Amino acid sequence: MVDGVGVLYCDNNTQRAEPRQRWMTKLMEDDPAQIDWYNNEFRESHSFFHNITKDLTLNFNQTEGVHTMQWIFGCECNDETSEMTGVNKFGYDGEDFIIFDLNSKMWIAVRAEAAITKHKWESNRAGLSHTVDHLTQLCPERLRRFLNYGRSFLMRKDVPSVSLLQKTPSSPVSCHATGFYPDRAMMFWRKDGEEIHEGVEHGEILPNHDGSF
Repeated sequence: MVDGVGVLYCDNNTQRAEPRQRWMTKLMEDDPAQIDWYNNEFRESHSFFHNITKDLTLNFNQTEGVHTMQWIFGCECNDETSEMTGVNKFGYDGEDFIIFDLNSKMWIAVRAEAAITKHKWESNRAGLSHTVDHLTQLCPERLRRFLNYGRSFLMRKDVPSVSLLQKTPSSPVSCHATGFYPDRAMMFWRKDGEEIHEGVEHGEILPNHDGSF
């Protein structure tokens, strides 16, 4: 994902990276090595998730049931300051499990059960170096390239279409906005020029299939 927009997708059925934006398709056509790299990453991730989930069910002494492993990896670039920050963390069954601290280059065991994983990963010096390189070099490099190809799409500003909805004359009035981009939006009611906050419930900003919100 780039700026909340899905650009590549893969699952264990297809086992190949599928561009989800036209500009990403163009990038892959211009540089076929990119798609080969992502295909390899996805295959390795599938094997990695299978093995680590198997280990964690043993650590948690879980013999049955459905369990979920989540991995959030990425970087953020501030155009104004050129500052780049990276994140690499894992969650298990909906809770933070282990987080990589880029400053100390160490893993932080958020849960006691993560201590075994922390020791195992920190003893792999090549793996630590690989993680640091990904966060500080590879991820920023790919992000800049994505932004270069997708700038006209990602930097656009689309105004919303707004609707007022009311089921009956006595039921609450809802305001719905859609088709806007980017996802930074604020909605509020006004009466006689004054903002109204009492009795107002704010909804969520959700993605549309076309990349708008």
